[in-house]
Amino acid sequence: MSEQLNRRPALEERDQIAIQLKLQEEMERSKIDALIVTEASAIYYATGHNSIMQTRANTAGYTIAIVPAKGACTIICPDFEFQIAQNLADVEVLAQRTGIYIDHYSDLGIEGSHAQRPATVGATQGFVFALDLARSSKANCVIGIQRSLLTPAALSYLEANAGGATFVDCAALLARVRAIKTPWEVEVLRTGAQMCERVMNATGRELREGMTEGELMQLYAINCYKEGPGVTGLSDCHSFGTLFSPAVVPRDVRLKKNDLVRFDTGPEYLGYISDIARVFCLGRPSDEARRIYDALAAGYRHAFGMIGPGVRLADVFKETQEIVRRNGLPDYNRGHVGHSIGCYKLSEELPYISPGSDAVFEVGMVMALETPYNSPRFGGLVPEDNFVITPNGYEMFTRDPLQIVEV
Repeated sequence: MSEQLNRRPALEERDQIAIQLKLQEEMERSKIDALIVTEASAIYYATGHNSIMQTRANTAGYTIAIVPAKGACTIICPDFEFQIAQNLADVEVLAQRTGIYIDHYSDLGIEGSHAQRPATVGATQGFVFALDLARSSKANCVIGIQRSLLTPAALSYLEANAGGATFVDCAALLARVRAIKTPWEVEVLRTGAQMCERVMNATGRELREGMTEGELMQLYAINCYKEGPGVTGLSDCHSFGTLFSPAVVPRDVRLKKNDLVRFDTGPEYLGYISDIARVFCLGRPSDEARRIYDALAAGYRHAFGMIGPGVRLADVFKETQEIVRRNGLPDYNRGHVGHSIGCYKLSEELPYISPGSDAVFEVGMVMALETPYNSPRFGGLVPEDNFVITPNGYEMFTRDPLQIVEV
């Protein structure tokens, strides 16, 4: 495991051409002529533009990426974001009008208008440009869309103005391409995971009796941002005492002696998430909690004994769940024991280490392995780490102590 405290990857080192070519090679195999990409993390993946407005919006269309069969990708973004988007390497940028007033508009180098601004980005506004660009490659083209994410208005506009184009869902294509990381992505995810491990250990050392859930969440966030420039956000999916359900708004509870605290997920680095977990106890965990954790750790260890290039994810799931059951949790029933990670905010990306997966581990996959347990008697227990598949096996980014850490 490599610790790189003095050398962190920078956003400027991201290789847009490498990602663009990966997408275009998969498009050629799938016989798709263009992609219209509308989900925030997929837009960031395809172009390097992390759109504030699209990330925060509940509907598609604030920012749109077009990936052609050949040549550079195009971003259609709100004019409010144009200053940041125009610095993207190897990407074309078009601005669409928002309700936000911008003085000295001509200084941006984009054409202005004295027409009344819309209240916000229109439901179909960006899709007018996106469809024209997607169809420009050839007549009767095949266009990939993220169908389930489009509003009825946007989908209706595309279908009514198809002009001979055919629309297919590209969710599976995007998942396949995103599963294999570029060297820059591996470095970013390694950095984020190691940040997360330091944050968990630092916060764990500061646990104290009487601490509220809100104080814990605030302390964790402070420790995330102490990791310095490049931290673009954070997620926390923690459990507190016997409350295994993570809170967004902290509850009126306080940490008691011998309570368990599970930390799960942490800082984002350059827009990519970290997703490891650690379990701490403010005092001494019960014998039953130790027994449960040991069963989870047995399955976790067994999984890492199997993982490597060409191994079926479904096989790892089957044996891991069975080992946990044999070691004292006979009813253990999970939907998955791990997943890919990248720049998707939820943290879990395809493929899953699940019984229904037809995927195998491939070189360049960055994954999270986990064997979680939740109970209203104990709260949350889970070992979890991140790793990348290498030609000879895997490289761990972090090392779970595989025990409940007493503080």
